Amino acid sequence: MAECCPFPYVKGSLIAFNVIFWFSGPAVLGLSIWFYLTVNMYSPVLDMTSYNTQSYVMIAAGGACIVCGICGCLGGVNENKLLVCFFSFSLVVIFGCQLYTCVASFYIYDKVDIDVSNDLNYSIYHLYHYKDDTTAAIDRIQRELYCCGYRDYMDWRSTLYYRDVTLSDGRGREVLPTSCCHDPADVSCNVPKGIPPDLSRVYTKGCNVVLKDWLKSKLLIFGWGAFVFSSFQLLGIVLSCCMYKALSDLYQ
Repeated sequence: MAECCPFPYVKGSLIAFNVIFWFSGPAVLGLSIWFYLTVNMYSPVLDMTSYNTQSYVMIAAGGACIVCGICGCLGGVNENKLLVCFFSFSLVVIFGCQLYTCVASFYIYDKVDIDVSNDLNYSIYHLYHYKDDTTAAIDRIQRELYCCGYRDYMDWRSTLYYRDVTLSDGRGREVLPTSCCHDPADVSCNVPKGIPPDLSRVYTKGCNVVLKDWLKSKLLIFGWGAFVFSSFQLLGIVLSCCMYKALSDLYQ
């Protein structure tokens, strides 16, 4: 084993790995915080419980990378078996956390279609105008993703918002929310009830497919990021085990 893992080579490799590993900590933290903040923009509409769990696990893994990277570097430089052993164990735990996040991301990816359809459909048809946070989230989705309604802009005619607000208003309030307009400040983009809207001024694509594609793209980035980081831990586990063996052979 000593011939397979010559001490000077293993020591130098472990220290070099730890330098890269330490810098990966802020990268993992950045990816996790970005994912958390991004997907939670629409949390009043979508159930974010499973997404947030992944974010928390990866945030913890990122913080652990920073702390354990220092321990591993000190263990390699000072040739301390205890620190090297602790570093190796920590890498296994971090690897498990990141692998879990990777698998969970792709598992949730397959459920996006059903979850988004159910949550968005219920929010648009039953909660818009009646819950402030849900209303704000749907307006934001329509403005930022350039969409309108569930399947298309005509869906608004079947909502409680249209029934209770538009039809009950004798003055003829607008059929569509202003967030469906290309320019929300352009009051002429919408029309009183009973008159077809000017389709050149409103988004006609439904938010169901658009939101699914948006969320899937974020899950792919997060899942593949977790896979890359977890794969990198395997090299550290091998190097730390070789370092521990080399130290045992050197000081036995």
